Amino acid sequence: MAAHDEKNFGLKEGMKVEIFSEGLIFLLNGVIDKIDEDAIWVTNAKGSEMPVIIHNSKVSIKAIRSDDTIIILYGVITGNSDTFWKIGQLSQFSFPNKRNNYRHHVDIETTVVRLAFIDDMDGGEYYPTQPETECTIHNISGGGLMFSCYRPFYLDDNVQFGPITLIPNQEPFVLRSQILRVNKNFKNEDKYYYGCQFFGMDDRTQERLIRHIFTMQAEEIRRKNRF
Repeated sequence: MAAHDEKNFGLKEGMKVEIFSEGLIFLLNGVIDKIDEDAIWVTNAKGSEMPVIIHNSKVSIKAIRSDDTIIILYGVITGNSDTFWKIGQLSQFSFPNKRNNYRHHVDIETTVVRLAFIDDMDGGEYYPTQPETECTIHNISGGGLMFSCYRPFYLDDNVQFGPITLIPNQEPFVLRSQILRVNKNFKNEDKYYYGCQFFGMDDRTQERLIRHIFTMQAEEIRRKNRF
């Protein structure tokens, strides 16, 4: 292994990891049980038996390090049993990024609508104000996104996007954002470009969003490495 310390890529015993197949199929939520100079040993985070896996299978490993950065590694199954997978031949798959800050380029056509906050006796709630407007989401992170459309919005406006799917056949996201930046004619187009920050997102949804974004990143890197 090469070292956050370069020797182990910043991995630590007890760290939770997600493991994917070479084809980016999710395999396991695991915990690093042991680390040496050549490999890591991973056990099942649920405490149950390990799934069956073929020796010498190529895998990718995603971990969130102590400084809140995500790193994705290549590895190969060099040993396995009912209680552990030994993963060796580790190499860096992607450079670490702040889990909320890494922005992945996308080109998603959806709709956006302004939200109004209604304060009543039972507590406040956000409601969409018509009309919906077609828009394009250009990049997305765990903390926000950039989109463009022909409709003017304003700083601090709250908006909601139509359901968007990042990974085929997975549950879509309905995202609410506050507009922090407005740029007109950003690309010599008669469009407005908006930088947004998510709000009202629970931790579970954010973790799922980040996982989907980094799965997309891993697929893009794998596709580029074919050529």
